This record gives sequence, C-alpha cells and structure tokens, in this order.
Amino acid sequence: MASLKCSKCGYGIHYHDEPDGTEWIAFESELWRKLCESTKELSSYTSDSPSGWYSVWKCSECGTLHVFKMQDIHLFKAFEPVDKADDNSESRMNLIAFEDIIWDQITETDKTGKAFGEVFREIPRKYICATETAVFVYRDPERKILEACYKKIES
Repeated sequence: MASLKCSKCGYGIHYHDEPDGTEWIAFESELWRKLCESTKELSSYTSDSPSGWYSVWKCSECGTLHVFKMQDIHLFKAFEPVDKADDNSESRMNLIAFEDIIWDQITETDKTGKAFGEVFREIPRKYICATETAVFVYRDPERKILEACYKKIES
C-alpha cells in the first residue's frame, strides 16, 4: 500500500490497489506510441522507467493533483483544481493516462506493446495537455471534451 499527504490540504492519500481514480499512470504521447510499437514486454517498463512516464495522484478531499516522474520519488509538481486556467503557454506536453490498476493488469500479462494491438483502443484513458502552469484533462483524443483543469501550486 502506498500513501502520501496532500501538499495543499494535508489529507492522507492512500492507494489500496482499487480502481478509484486515486493514482494514474501518464505517458508522453511519443513514449506511448513507442510502447505500442514495441516488441519488448510491457512488464519490463516497470523497472526501466523511461523518461516521459509519470505517476499522478489525486487527493479525494480537495482534488489536488500530485505529479511524480517515475524515475524519482520526489514531488515533481502539484496542481489545484480551478474553473478556468490559462492555456497560453507555447510549451505543451500531451499525455495519455490510465488508472494505475489498469496499467498493472496490462503489465501482468507479459505481452509486448504490439501484441496488444486493438486491446489498447478499448482501455479507458484520459488525454492530458500540460503546460508549465496548468493541466487540462480531456475525455477524448481530440481534446474537445474538457473534464477538469488545474493550475500549478507555487511552492
């Protein structure tokens, strides 16, 4: 079991291997494309932790997102939910995110990215656009149906 304390409200965030939206695994779009074309077993990526791979924890109390680079256990950035955020930044990173429990199920099969083929299309996911100061979560790959937006918490 993993847990952390929310950087905004102090609430204890706990993860008990249940698909409740607490933890998401997010991949930069280019890395995700490479994973899907890979002949390497997906389970091996849990130990390799390539750059462009993030763990995102959401506080169930205040909704704050805590973003960690998979290669580092220290908090990378934290974002608080807002009604509207500035998206004027020229520097954007597009990501694809899955609930951690789904990624665990995928990697337990010891199949390659290519072997999954059509299965990947059926897996529930979020589409994320991140800038230096904001995160936008979408329900669709065209990024037209906005689910939530967040602004960076200054430390």
